[in-house]
Amino acid sequence: MTAAPVATVVSAAAVKQPINATPAYLPIVTGAPTNTAHPRLWITSEYLPRLRCWAADSNPVYADGIVPLATAAREAMDSGDVPGLDCGNTSYESYPTEMYAEFFAFMSLIENNAAARADDAARAHTLLMHVINEAAKGPATAMDYTCNGNAQYPPFRNPDWFTSDRDRARYHGEAFGLTVDWIYPTLTAQDKQTIRQVYLRWSQDIIERGYHHPEPVGMVNNPTLLANQSQVRFSDNTYFTAHIRNLPSSSSPPLLFTSSPLPAPPLNSPDTPYRSAQSYSACHSRHYSSPRKRYSGWRPWLPS
Repeated sequence: MTAAPVATVVSAAAVKQPINATPAYLPIVTGAPTNTAHPRLWITSEYLPRLRCWAADSNPVYADGIVPLATAAREAMDSGDVPGLDCGNTSYESYPTEMYAEFFAFMSLIENNAAARADDAARAHTLLMHVINEAAKGPATAMDYTCNGNAQYPPFRNPDWFTSDRDRARYHGEAFGLTVDWIYPTLTAQDKQTIRQVYLRWSQDIIERGYHHPEPVGMVNNPTLLANQSQVRFSDNTYFTAHIRNLPSSSSPPLLFTSSPLPAPPLNSPDTPYRSAQSYSACHSRHYSSPRKRYSGWRPWLPS
């Protein structure tokens, strides 16, 4: 089996610590990922034969579930509803472009027909770059765009797109990293450069302005991150945990890019998104290790 990428894990000892114990911190990640193949996020090439075996008419999950969804998704794209009816806002959308891109990227891995796989990969590529090319124009400064009769920031350029308590990033944030990984062979050098530019900006937004983000910004492996217990309690919030998910998958190039048209920031740099994800994970793991959290049904929005 292909070697897994470099990963950070929380030891069993750290998870079992009493709440007042001196915390054991996550190890510093060093070096480049050892796995340079794609796909490698959630799905690897070793899984593809099994997935394609399941993509059969004899499997009701595939035949009665996935196939109708795929047909409807292709029809929505062919009619122009996707991405045409996506206002590119930060909350609910009926036709979220990145969700469709992720779904087509998944279909491009599991379909048994090579032509169908290629078509779905092309669809995913088109939708992904539709969002990325708009986002690459940078955060907008004025709500001078109208969609469905409402004034808003231009699509995918809301300055709070990937920050704070934005529902869209919580609903579909994983789609960006997964789509890039799953259709990686279709991306051009220019695509990768543009994606990297956008993902690094989004990652920095999460680090600096994410919902109850770890502070001080950029610090890792330091008890100061846990000094404010009220802040740590929010690490179990769904927006916070969405940032845990989104940050590593968009912190290029350590996870996504085998190589990059631009030099990568060093992994031991305090402002590198990949390492900053450790701060999010450390706070979440530390909070979850609380015996009260595990055994009493305690929730972070209730008083102590």
